[in-house]
Amino acid sequence: MLDKFGTTQQCIDCFVVYLAGHNRPIHEVLFPHTQSLKVAYDNEFSGMARDEVSLVALIETQQKIIADLPSLLSDKHKQFLFSLGKSEPDWSLMPFDHLYELPAIRWKLLNLQKLKQRNPKKIALQCEKLEMLLSRG
Repeated sequence: MLDKFGTTQQCIDCFVVYLAGHNRPIHEVLFPHTQSLKVAYDNEFSGMARDEVSLVALIETQQKIIADLPSLLSDKHKQFLFSLGKSEPDWSLMPFDHLYELPAIRWKLLNLQKLKQRNPKKIALQCEKLEMLLSRG
């Protein structure tokens, strides 16, 4: 898909929405510690796709996406993710009027607000990690 269509601004906008609604901290999703794909490939993927895709091709694609995605984020994307990470989202930074209504994002925001009240140091650390990692990408 990347080879055929590349990455469009709309695709990146949608990925930021995915990040915003993910149940893991943003920095952990955007900058993951990868695990071997071999077992999942052998048990859950091989033979299931319409077109055969090798394990090597999947690993190369995973590495490319992890390496490229942070640099594809605009300043607005980064600012939005920082604001969300602080549980103070600036909705105006994203091109979707209904973003605040999405259940996954409402749930994420609710959990971030709870974390901010219970453990402000942890949420501050997550924001620092995200800022540090994005400044490199």
